[in-house]
Amino acid sequence: MSKVPVGFRLPENEYLTLLAFSRIEGTNLSAQLSAAVGKYVREKQSQFVDHNICPQK
Repeated sequence: MSKVPVGFRLPENEYLTLLAFSRIEGTNLSAQLSAAVGKYVREKQSQFVDHNICPQK
């Protein structure tokens, strides 16, 4: 199984869901993990960017 980069923690329930689906469907867990990690990082980046471009009152 491929390792998640050090310093990155996928939410446990999301990880377990991916693990369960990969066993049921027989799909590639690492591909699903990388997709989930990418989605998670994009969401965090968009929150970060949105927070920074908000006009200060």
